[in-house]
Amino acid sequence: MIFENLADFLWMEGLGAFVLGAYFVTFVVLGINLLFPMIREKRLRFELRNENNELRSDARFEE
Repeated sequence: MIFENLADFLWMEGLGAFVLGAYFVTFVVLGINLLFPMIREKRLRFELRNENNELRSDARFEE
């Protein structure tokens, strides 16, 4: 299937909205699946760092 111009590509014989919508949803879901674990890891590292710092500061007073 060869398209003569951009409008023909976007129209895709009446199915363009469905096809491009499916691609959009797919890329959004893939992006979320990539970003959420990175955000979660960053938050977990931050929490662990804070807990570690609190434990160190508490240990100073026990001596």
